[in-house]
Amino acid sequence: THEQSNQASLVGTASYIAPELVHGASPNTQTDLYSLSVLIYEMVLGRLPYPGEDAHAVLFKIINEQPQVIDEDIPQTVKKFLFRALSKDPKDRIGSCAEFEEQLNSLQAELDNTNYDTVLDTEQLQQMQVFEGCSSEILHELAACLVFEKSQAGELLFSENLLDEYICLVQGKALLVAANEHIIVPEGQWLTEKTLQQSLGSYTCKSLTDSLLLRVSKSNLLESSHATQAFFFGFILDRIFIQ
Repeated sequence: THEQSNQASLVGTASYIAPELVHGASPNTQTDLYSLSVLIYEMVLGRLPYPGEDAHAVLFKIINEQPQVIDEDIPQTVKKFLFRALSKDPKDRIGSCAEFEEQLNSLQAELDNTNYDTVLDTEQLQQMQVFEGCSSEILHELAACLVFEKSQAGELLFSENLLDEYICLVQGKALLVAANEHIIVPEGQWLTEKTLQQSLGSYTCKSLTDSLLLRVSKSNLLESSHATQAFFFGFILDRIFIQ
């Protein structure tokens, strides 16, 4: 029947249906961009934002739940793009095809200038100022949590809303900008935790020069041994408050 045909179609496309279509809205550019965003999400992460046993379960999640938390180690700008592109309210999404293309081109340009190679050589890490004094055993386990990344002058490194990792400025200079303060941070400093030392409220941090960052995933760190966690947190506190 016609109803059965529609249900079969729904089962095949439910994961890519925009929330407003479930509520009876007509398809438009916004709904098409939502579907494209789901596809990009799936390509980047290898999974759908709303998994479910059947179409009804998926549609329920699309209407009532937020997408799965992105725990994968991907750039924050990509996470922000996916979060915005999959907003339930069309007004909060990317507004047009031209803007969508511009956002993708911007992400591509950023990724082209970024080095995401994990450094596994503990001897190299030990020679770095930021890990001076760390044992080989600890560094070997920490290596799975570390990512080195290049940034360009003027690039936003993080804000108060992007604190799911510890960030060290290995090379270059950065600028912490708060309501009434501008703090220049030299290399060797842990940027994310510098905000604790300064007791800053609302803030952002940008590169002043082309820089090399060391990012430590908090979620990955919490999966390491208790000894490594204890060492790292002690290591961080020591460099924040005893310098």
